[in-house]
Amino acid sequence: MSIGDSGISHVSTTGTLNAKVLSRNEDEALWPGLAVEVALTVEVVRGVPSVPVSSVLPAQQGMIAWVIGPDSKVQPRVVTLARVVGQVAYVTEGLKDGERVVADGQGRIAPNMTVNVQEPKPPGARDGKKSEDRKS
Repeated sequence: MSIGDSGISHVSTTGTLNAKVLSRNEDEALWPGLAVEVALTVEVVRGVPSVPVSSVLPAQQGMIAWVIGPDSKVQPRVVTLARVVGQVAYVTEGLKDGERVVADGQGRIAPNMTVNVQEPKPPGARDGKKSEDRKS
């Protein structure tokens, strides 16, 4: 798929880009006049930690994230965001790659509090039961 040379225009009031796209359309999924939504990669920045947007909160000193230390104790840390895209916040200052942050329940924690980390379950995982343990 390619965007035609003269087919891009910008609607400044909505931030919408209108583009003319040339495509083979072999499966006939696209029809004339059909509106489609396209995701555009504008920039790729390597080495910038990303966290769930729910883990970054406004505070008096700026934006903060609760960082979980190796001893499972939490500390608030001021962070600087490059941008937020969807549900992901990209942090340029305040976090190191690989550090864990609190993504839920920040209102119930305080500095130096020990937290119980619950790792996300892999997709399709059940509550510890194997498929042969289920009864039909």
